[in-house]
Amino acid sequence: MHYVEKLTPPAYLTKIDIHLADSCNLNCFGCSHFSQIAQSKFPDIQAYERDIKALSAVTQGFIGKIQLMGGEQPLNPNCKDFFALHTQIFS
Repeated sequence: MHYVEKLTPPAYLTKIDIHLADSCNLNCFGCSHFSQIAQSKFPDIQAYERDIKALSAVTQGFIGKIQLMGGEQPLNPNCKDFFALHTQIFS
Protein backbone atom coordinates (compact mmCIF):
# COMPACT_ATOMS: atom_id res chain seq x y z
CA MET A 1 0.00 0.00 0.00
CA HIS A 2 2.94 2.34 0.53
CA TYR A 3 3.72 2.12 -3.18
CA VAL A 4 0.34 3.62 -4.04
CA GLU A 5 0.97 6.53 -1.69
CA LYS A 6 4.35 7.19 -3.32
CA LEU A 7 2.96 7.06 -6.85
CA THR A 8 -0.05 9.27 -6.19
CA PRO A 9 0.88 12.92 -6.71
CA PRO A 10 -0.50 15.44 -4.24
CA ALA A 11 -3.59 17.37 -5.27
CA TYR A 12 -2.65 20.76 -6.68
CA LEU A 13 -4.71 23.60 -8.10
CA THR A 14 -3.00 26.12 -10.33
CA LYS A 15 -5.73 28.72 -9.87
CA ILE A 16 -9.10 29.19 -8.23
CA ASP A 17 -11.46 32.14 -8.79
CA ILE A 18 -13.71 33.23 -5.94
CA HIS A 19 -16.47 35.75 -6.66
CA LEU A 20 -17.00 38.02 -3.66
CA ALA A 21 -19.70 39.98 -5.48
CA ASP A 22 -21.60 39.45 -8.69
CA SER A 23 -22.90 42.99 -8.92
CA CYS A 24 -21.31 46.41 -9.24
CA ASN A 25 -22.28 50.05 -9.12
CA LEU A 26 -20.93 50.99 -12.56
CA ASN A 27 -22.18 50.60 -16.11
CA CYS A 28 -18.99 49.69 -17.95
CA PHE A 29 -19.59 49.35 -21.68
CA GLY A 30 -18.98 45.79 -22.83
CA CYS A 31 -19.00 44.20 -19.37
CA SER A 32 -18.90 40.48 -20.13
CA HIS A 33 -20.06 39.58 -16.61
CA PHE A 34 -23.27 41.66 -16.83
CA SER A 35 -22.43 42.76 -13.29
CA GLN A 36 -24.36 46.00 -13.59
CA ILE A 37 -27.66 44.10 -13.91
CA ALA A 38 -26.94 41.25 -11.49
CA GLN A 39 -28.73 41.09 -8.17
CA SER A 40 -26.64 41.92 -5.10
CA LYS A 41 -25.92 38.52 -3.58
CA PHE A 42 -22.82 37.77 -1.56
CA PRO A 43 -21.32 34.44 -0.46
CA ASP A 44 -21.86 33.41 3.15
CA ILE A 45 -18.57 33.84 5.04
CA GLN A 46 -19.17 30.89 7.41
CA ALA A 47 -19.96 28.47 4.58
CA TYR A 48 -17.01 29.81 2.62
CA GLU A 49 -14.67 29.33 5.59
CA ARG A 50 -15.78 25.71 5.88
CA ASP A 51 -15.30 25.13 2.15
CA ILE A 52 -11.91 26.82 1.87
CA LYS A 53 -10.58 24.89 4.89
CA ALA A 54 -11.73 21.64 3.25
CA LEU A 55 -10.08 22.69 -0.02
CA SER A 56 -6.87 23.51 1.82
CA ALA A 57 -6.90 20.07 3.46
CA VAL A 58 -7.53 18.25 0.17
CA THR A 59 -4.74 20.13 -1.65
CA GLN A 60 -2.46 20.22 1.40
CA GLY A 61 -2.33 23.98 0.88
CA PHE A 62 -0.96 23.65 -2.66
CA ILE A 63 -2.94 26.26 -4.57
CA GLY A 64 -0.95 28.36 -7.02
CA LYS A 65 -3.18 31.43 -7.12
CA ILE A 66 -6.42 32.43 -5.43
CA GLN A 67 -8.21 35.29 -7.15
CA LEU A 68 -10.85 37.10 -5.10
CA MET A 69 -12.87 38.74 -7.82
CA GLY A 70 -16.36 39.49 -9.05
CA GLY A 71 -18.29 42.59 -9.93
CA GLU A 72 -17.29 45.15 -7.31
CA GLN A 73 -15.69 43.28 -4.40
CA PRO A 74 -15.83 46.15 -1.85
CA LEU A 75 -19.64 46.08 -2.13
CA ASN A 76 -19.48 42.84 -0.15
CA PRO A 77 -19.80 43.89 3.51
CA ASN A 78 -17.46 41.02 4.53
CA CYS A 79 -14.82 41.72 1.87
CA LYS A 80 -11.96 42.27 4.32
CA ASP A 81 -12.92 39.10 6.20
CA PHE A 82 -12.44 37.00 3.05
CA PHE A 83 -8.91 38.38 2.61
CA ALA A 84 -8.12 37.84 6.31
CA LEU A 85 -9.42 34.28 6.08
CA HIS A 86 -7.04 33.46 3.21
CA THR A 87 -4.12 34.97 5.07
CA GLN A 88 -4.99 32.92 8.15
CA ILE A 89 -5.44 29.60 6.33
CA PHE A 90 -2.70 29.77 3.69
CA SER A 91 0.11 31.47 5.62
